[in-house]
Amino acid sequence: MKALVAALAALLLLAGCSLSPQQRELSSAEKGAAYARHEAQILGIESFQVDGRAASAELGFRADLHWLERADRHFELRLAGPFGAGAVELRGDADLVEVRNSDGVQQTADPEGWIRHRYGWTLPISGLRYWALGVPNPRIPSQPSLDAQGRLETLIQNGWKLTYSEYRREGEYDLPRRFEADNGQVRLKLLIDRWNLQPEIGSP
Repeated sequence: MKALVAALAALLLLAGCSLSPQQRELSSAEKGAAYARHEAQILGIESFQVDGRAASAELGFRADLHWLERADRHFELRLAGPFGAGAVELRGDADLVEVRNSDGVQQTADPEGWIRHRYGWTLPISGLRYWALGVPNPRIPSQPSLDAQGRLETLIQNGWKLTYSEYRREGEYDLPRRFEADNGQVRLKLLIDRWNLQPEIGSP
């Protein structure tokens, strides 16, 4: 009987291995080519919506995150704690951003500086659109490193280090699900629960 059980276990193990083959790690040249294709594909995404969570242990900060990016580069970013506490909403583009919080509505051309002044920490607004998609901002020098499948594993850009620990397949795209952003003073953990690459978009 023990021999029969052992044989059955071995068969099940072999069957599992045949059904779930491990992906072969790419060579350096293959990684580079795969990443070039991946980056070109991702940069073709014009609009998207993400819903997720952001947290920082250093700041005791945890919030739900909603981000909407439009093809015309207008964006909406909303962060809110449990039951909407401490909600802050940013709307605008690269030139001017409207900030809404418990103090009312203000406009600023420097949203990162405004957040730093108001809360003592900041978000990488200028790079977040690209980093959320798993690519560098193409207009700023960067130092990327790739994972076994030719996707971003780490990225150093504009004073921040990004570390990507999990991707998910969304249609034809590999998109980040879990990553961290660290500028040496603040480390933000981001978890994306839902991607929508065809959001319903009204006027700004």
